[in-house]
Amino acid sequence: MSYPSELRISRFSLLVEIASAEAIPIRLLAEHLGLERTTLFRKLQCLESGGLVRVLTGRDRRTRLVALTEPGAMLLPSALSGWRIAQSHLLAIFRQQRWEALAGEIDDLTRCLPSDDDLMDG
Repeated sequence: MSYPSELRISRFSLLVEIASAEAIPIRLLAEHLGLERTTLFRKLQCLESGGLVRVLTGRDRRTRLVALTEPGAMLLPSALSGWRIAQSHLLAIFRQQRWEALAGEIDDLTRCLPSDDDLMDG
């Protein structure tokens, strides 16, 4: 699904999470989003090539940080507005009670999924 800003929902979620910090370590961003780092890197490359984020080297040179660029920060308000419009349309069709039940089920399912660390252990 795209919004008036033409930003896909997966990229919108990334921008919102990145905007929550001045510069966030990619490892931490991957944890917050429940993504493997390689998957996250691929998603970030699209945003970086679009000029919406930049990937920086951390103090120890092994750490990679991601931050919004000025165009990324400028796009966020219209993307948020588009998200709210799309969500209200969905709620009008799907109804609030069903939406809340679905969101609860998704949260429960997410908690049941193994973390990357669990998968690596065995």
